[in-house]
Amino acid sequence: MKICLLFIAPLFFLNANAQKDTSLRKTSIAICNCLEKKNMGALKSEADMQAVFLKCITDSAMDAFSAIIAESDGDTYKAGKDLGEKIALDLLAMGCKPFVTMSLKLAGGKEEETATASKPKKETEAASKSLVGDVIKVEEKDFLYITVKAESGREHVLIYLQYVPSSDSWIKEPLRLKGKKVKVTWKEYEVYQTKIKEFSNIKELKELDIMVKDAPVK
Repeated sequence: MKICLLFIAPLFFLNANAQKDTSLRKTSIAICNCLEKKNMGALKSEADMQAVFLKCITDSAMDAFSAIIAESDGDTYKAGKDLGEKIALDLLAMGCKPFVTMSLKLAGGKEEETATASKPKKETEAASKSLVGDVIKVEEKDFLYITVKAESGREHVLIYLQYVPSSDSWIKEPLRLKGKKVKVTWKEYEVYQTKIKEFSNIKELKELDIMVKDAPVK
C-alpha cells in the first residue's frame, strides 16, 4: 500500500553543488523514460519496484535533483521528501504509464484493462467531470489550489498542475478568481501522499471558464 518515496531523500546528499537544469517536468520525463525501459509490469515484489524506481532516479535525474536540493534552506531530507511528492504528482499528471502501473500494484489495485477484457488494451484514462460553482478559496502553495463550491453545497479542491486553456487571463493573479462564478472541468487521480503515507484522490484542473450572466467568458 505504499511507495517509499521517502527513500529518495538520502540520495540528495550526493552532488549537492550540481547546477544543471532543475525543471520539474524535465526531471519527471527523464525518470519516466527510464522506467519505460525497465518493464515495470513484469516486476512482482515491492522491493524490486522500489529498487528500479530509485535506480532510474540515480541514472536519469540525480543532477537535476541535486541542484534543487542545493537551493534548499539546509534541511535536505525535508526538501527531498517534498520534492519526491511533487515528482510523484507530476508523473501521474503527465500520464507516465510505468509509474501508474507501479502505483496500482503497490496499492493492491488492478489496471482497468484487466477488469474489462472486452476492451482494447490501452492506457487507463481518468474520466472528466464538470460543474458550475463559486470560487471560495485560492491558495498558492507548492501548486495552485482552487476551491469551488457547487450549487449543491459540496466543495471541490482543484489543483492547477499543467497549462489550462483560457488560464492566461487569470493565472498571473489567481487570487482574483475568488468570488467568481466559474465552470470547471477536472480529472481525478489516485496518488501516494508521503506525508500521510496513504493513497488519496486529487482533482487536476483541466478547464476553468469565468461565467457572466450564466455564459462562460472565453
